[in-house]
Amino acid sequence: MRFKTRELVIAAACGIAVGVPGLASARQDTPEVHPAGIDPDYSWSTSDIAITAGQTVSFDNATAGFHDVKFNQGAPACSGLPATPKKQWTGASCRFDNAGEYRFICETHPTLMIGYVHVAAAPTPTPTATATPGASATPTPAPEAEPGPERQITLAGAVAIPRSQTGTRVRGSVQVKLPGSRLDVSLWAPRKALSGGKSGALVRIGRQTRASAPAGKLNFAVGTDAKARSALRRHRRLSVTVSIALTPPGGHKLTRSVKSTLRAG
Repeated sequence: MRFKTRELVIAAACGIAVGVPGLASARQDTPEVHPAGIDPDYSWSTSDIAITAGQTVSFDNATAGFHDVKFNQGAPACSGLPATPKKQWTGASCRFDNAGEYRFICETHPTLMIGYVHVAAAPTPTPTATATPGASATPTPAPEAEPGPERQITLAGAVAIPRSQTGTRVRGSVQVKLPGSRLDVSLWAPRKALSGGKSGALVRIGRQTRASAPAGKLNFAVGTDAKARSALRRHRRLSVTVSIALTPPGGHKLTRSVKSTLRAG
């Protein structure tokens, strides 16, 4: 069957692959990343992104805080990213042509604003088999997937921390998918809340690590140091940023930051 020129143009405009068996066009969404959350100065809207090679991720900063995006693992093709941290910029994007793991940070807050882009290899199109006259086509069975443990790609929905707590300890829980994962929970508070002044830089006030965590729901309670306890007594409340890092065996580190307020008992 022959296609007329007008029919080919209409087919192409509708996204129909003509004359190329086994290939079809598919719309790929562009994930967006920006400072967000309870305190936009210390978190990304998403810190774990899963895409396919060839896709693009867009970045922007509509806040009054100074932020940038710097890749310190992997080198995608980026355009529009600010050379140094600045406020209120848009129109930046990065294209990821190669499979792998890419790590990005904000240089103003490198210990808290950490994100990962996980790029899977693009699937190889399977061409349509051409029948040979006189021969029976024998279908090739699809290979069975090898069994293995479920891979946890993101901590979204896996961390539970009350927004307000009473006492000098921060309590919460995290869902651990793979046994033997390493858990690191750190507490941070603004310097001005601890010792006065105007500095909003974060200071670590507590930490708890577990080298090998079991699978399932894991509860934790991290105590604060003497400066934080003193500030809590003076102000009767203390805003805390809780940074959770979970590293599965042989996998990449997953991170998430959550805000909580400690109140004096």
